[in-house]
Formats: sequence, C-alpha cells, structure tokens
Amino acid sequence: NMAQFVGLRIQAETGEVGKLSSAFGKGGKFRVQFEGPTDVQPGGRLYLVYKKYAFSSSKALHQDDDCVVPADELVTPGKPPKKKVVEPPPPPPSSPKKTEDVREGLVERLKGDPLDSGRYRTVIVEGLFTAEEDQKQFVGRVVTFANGDEGVLAGPFGKAGKSKVDVEGAGTDAAVGASVTL
Repeated sequence: NMAQFVGLRIQAETGEVGKLSSAFGKGGKFRVQFEGPTDVQPGGRLYLVYKKYAFSSSKALHQDDDCVVPADELVTPGKPPKKKVVEPPPPPPSSPKKTEDVREGLVERLKGDPLDSGRYRTVIVEGLFTAEEDQKQFVGRVVTFANGDEGVLAGPFGKAGKSKVDVEGAGTDAAVGASVTL
C-alpha cells in the first residue's frame, strides 16, 4: 500500500530531493517529482528516510530535518559512484533441509477419509520444496515417511510449496508433524 508513503521526501544519490507523488504501474514502482531539472539517472539510487515510532498508537511515518541520507552514500554528478564492499548476508538456516540428493519435509495433514484400518491414502507434505521451485519435475518419485511407509509424489498442493503424496495399498498412518524424505 503506497498511500502511506505519498508526499514523503525522497533523496536521490545525487543529493537532490523530490517528493513521492504516486504509485506507478503494478510492479511496486512509484513516481517522484523533483523541482526543476535533475541529474537523476535511470537505475540510480533513491532513498526514503523516515521514522516510525515503536510505541505510538499511530502508524504514521514521520520525516524530520534529520531524516537525510549520510554524505558518504551520495555521489557527485559526473564522478563514478564509490564501490562499497558489502559482504553477502549468511544464508538463513534452512528448516526443513533441502539438498540435491535428499529433501526433507514434514507431514502437514492427512487428507480425505481414513480407510477402515484408520490409515490414509493422501498426505499433504510441507518443506520438500519452496514456493518458487517447480515440483513437476519430481512427480512420481518415491517419498518415504518416518514410519517406513512409502508413497509417490503426486504434485504441488496449493501455491505455498506444499506437496500432495499418494500412498497406494494399505495407506499410511504417519503422524502429523512426522518427517518425510524424497
């Protein structure tokens, strides 16, 4: 929601200051208006500096005179920008584990009506894939539950990276939260 940002000051890497005037298109872009000609270039950096008070009942954004970009972040027109050595952040701890050979996940829920034995033929599993990964290339691969039962990856379930696993024959009595490997 861009509405809370409209009217706030934006500072370009050249030091010029403009105002955020509106959203632009659907991709999170926005329109900034500068007074008079500007040295801002396409692909140049823009900075939005504001304050939001943690214990305020108002969710308003505030800009004071001290809401400016530090001078070492700015560039002088005509001079190449300073190269900063920024170390990439450490990778987040992955849970559940995903490797090339073995993927691990968890039973999210048992789906459908249970068989007379109390076992289920369809299981929804989370954590084998991220939402961005294409599961279709893994369809048909064997999935093993912690209790030793085996099923077959039937495909994606929803859009959050969950998977549907079909268990033929006697079904499975895998518990919700039990580990699964692919």
